[in-house]
Amino acid sequence: MNHFMLSDKTLLDSESAEYFWVNWMLSEGYSAYKIKSFLMKAFGGDEQIAEAMLDVVKGNKSKCALISLIHQKHLEATEL
Repeated sequence: MNHFMLSDKTLLDSESAEYFWVNWMLSEGYSAYKIKSFLMKAFGGDEQIAEAMLDVVKGNKSKCALISLIHQKHLEATEL
């Protein structure tokens, strides 16, 4: 997994440009696959993190759950 580049502060900010961008892509009809691909290229992480970020924007997952997932992934990566 590539290191995820967004801070907890950014992820907790509902008005962040990053969430606005994801919401814009959804409203423009981009596929979930394409959005996840863009998220991984722009911010690092893996497909699971990108999916979770997409779920936050859709209202299906909390920001805290996304942050917990990212912290868990970073912890796992450092244990390897």
